[in-house]
Amino acid sequence: MAHPEAIKLFRAYPYVVLMDSTYKTNIYKNPLIEMVGVTPTGSSFLIACSMIPTEYDVNYKWLLRKLDAILDVTGVASPAVFVTDRELGLISALEQVFPRAEHLLCRWHVNKAINAKALTSFRTESMRKYVISNEEDGWFKMINSVTEESFQRAWVCFQRKWPIMSDYVRTAWGQHAGKFVLCYTNVVLHFGNTATSRVESAHSLLKAWLKSKHLTLDSMWSRIHGMLESQHSKIKKELEDEMSKPRRTSRTFSLLQGNVSTKAIKLMEKELTRGLGLGIGVDDRCRHVIRTTHGLPCACNLTSLHRRGRRVHLEDIHVFWKTLVYDIP
Repeated sequence: MAHPEAIKLFRAYPYVVLMDSTYKTNIYKNPLIEMVGVTPTGSSFLIACSMIPTEYDVNYKWLLRKLDAILDVTGVASPAVFVTDRELGLISALEQVFPRAEHLLCRWHVNKAINAKALTSFRTESMRKYVISNEEDGWFKMINSVTEESFQRAWVCFQRKWPIMSDYVRTAWGQHAGKFVLCYTNVVLHFGNTATSRVESAHSLLKAWLKSKHLTLDSMWSRIHGMLESQHSKIKKELEDEMSKPRRTSRTFSLLQGNVSTKAIKLMEKELTRGLGLGIGVDDRCRHVIRTTHGLPCACNLTSLHRRGRRVHLEDIHVFWKTLVYDIP
């Protein structure tokens, strides 16, 4: 089920797709898969949803091929990034249907699984909290490593300190480390989407509109249609406001007003503040993360422009943030 207006949105913003299943929505007792996209204002939109009989790779492959068919238009790129939980059938299908796309695992779900394992492995609350802490040999210290070298060192420390946990991590998550550890995800253009929280919110909204878990397909579509009409009206107004009521900002970003989303400008303002705080060492300590993950100028670039009285130009910004009209035929 894909609304025509949602297809237009997806063709304008095909860069990131977040996917997850929800249950107890229909009389057939089938899982409902929601595929969610993101606008440059930071809003979520439902690209499409589908009931599938089982969560096997054959059904996911059918679903993803249908998703790909929506984008079968000249000049429209395939999704560059998918964010999901560790659903093995979906992972397998993604590798086959979208082999060039980056696949990220929801960091929230990964951390939840690690926390659950620690809860069953250690008797005391203090020990469990230490395992998943940001201490030198804790879980968060490891997955928040900003370089591959620091990640490998942290992994060695974690294995030495927590052998029971490390066996589980190696088996369940080891082969997927590149999909959720910071040093790897920081080189992916994900526009800030490293968790499926948007899809969780979409689940809540959808169920609020459905109001029942015993609906037939035609009843479901009628109610989903109403939800989407409301969603699209909100997104249109947000985009119109971005162009007609631009937010005031400093001279550094003045050329972007009305042409780039407010969300992007706020991110750059924050990055500039960080750069000024780094002082003369900004070039060496910048790390350029916002450039690779968001397609925006990073702290060292912004600080240099600010100090010279120069302004950020539109060509410095990824097209995602500049697409404030989505009615692509």
